[in-house]
Amino acid sequence: MGFTDDIVKVSEQVRKRADQVVGEESTKMSLIVPFLSALGYDVYDPSEVMPEYVADFAERRARQLEKVDYALAINGNIVMLVEAKARGQKAEVHDGQLSRYFNALVTTKVNLKILKNQK
Repeated sequence: MGFTDDIVKVSEQVRKRADQVVGEESTKMSLIVPFLSALGYDVYDPSEVMPEYVADFAERRARQLEKVDYALAINGNIVMLVEAKARGQKAEVHDGQLSRYFNALVTTKVNLKILKNQK
């Protein structure tokens, strides 16, 4: 199966599963991880897909560092950060956190930032 076929398959699965996806963890496992896999990432290889990544810009909240949901790497270089929110949640609710992350990324080598709200 080629890239286009993989993306079409993931898209069909997302449409079928969307109504059953409740909460952030379900969103990650049912929608985001299959998409990362279709992009060619080995989602089980922590050198490619790093869950709960503590980035340089992480701020300490309630005695813990904030973590980005996923950092994606190619040849050991982080190329993309993914912050997941529950399906159906308005992104605006998380404006503070997301703007801290995105503004901090201006000074990093990460060139791709994605914010998508799936309703």
